[in-house]
Amino acid sequence: MYKSHDASLKLVNEEMYHWFLVNIETDEIIDVTAPQYSKHTRLLQRLYKTKIKQSETLVFAYRERVQVLLNRVRKEIRI
Repeated sequence: MYKSHDASLKLVNEEMYHWFLVNIETDEIIDVTAPQYSKHTRLLQRLYKTKIKQSETLVFAYRERVQVLLNRVRKEIRI
């Protein structure tokens, strides 16, 4: 799991990050939220280049949001 600071977004006084996965065997980026950047492909590519690796313990606060997203993905691809 990786994140990259997205300076184009800010919520009140909270910095915003774009989260995505990278396949460690192929370096393939797995980003189910990439479509939100469809008109900003250069920004998305910069976010991928400035990625910061995260451990699961650092993203504990996001666990609930990630679980909701995971459930939606599983429903879409019928896992």
